[in-house]
Amino acid sequence: MSNQPDEELMSAYITGDEIAFAVIYGRYSGKIYSFLRKKLKAREEVDEVFQKVFLKFHSTRKNYNSSYPLLQWFYVVARTTLLDHFRSLNRQIKTDEMPIDLNSLGPSQEPHQATLGEEKGVGILNSLSADQRRMVEMRFVDDLTYEEIAQALNKSQDSIRQTISRAFKKIRGES
Repeated sequence: MSNQPDEELMSAYITGDEIAFAVIYGRYSGKIYSFLRKKLKAREEVDEVFQKVFLKFHSTRKNYNSSYPLLQWFYVVARTTLLDHFRSLNRQIKTDEMPIDLNSLGPSQEPHQATLGEEKGVGILNSLSADQRRMVEMRFVDDLTYEEIAQALNKSQDSIRQTISRAFKKIRGES
């Protein structure tokens, strides 16, 4: 079962296969925990939000759309759980801490719809192709490494780097 594609594992997990969940957890728990460690300071807080991510992942598993990579969907669940956590603390989220428009995110929103806040002068992202914008968002909003983006999109790291570089040239008006 550990060699099965993510989509097959999710299909099995949705129907109640606990082994499929164990494989998914083994594949992605480290990445989700690392993502949360970058956003939160206290280890106890990271552990708490990490548990909430997997509770939300479990409760929303039937909403998974297999046309999106599972890792990307997982990061959307993690990000919305993190935002819920910040909201519950009535914390003011700094732009550098979470550079996204909080009002643009909802629990049923698809990964490609979470965009950078227009009011911060980044509406220029609309001039990018869908692939460029998606990769830029994954890199700078989701805070994924080039390797993680490459895995999520089934592309090479070089291809990801080149696409993001071209996107920035386009933003700067160099092409």
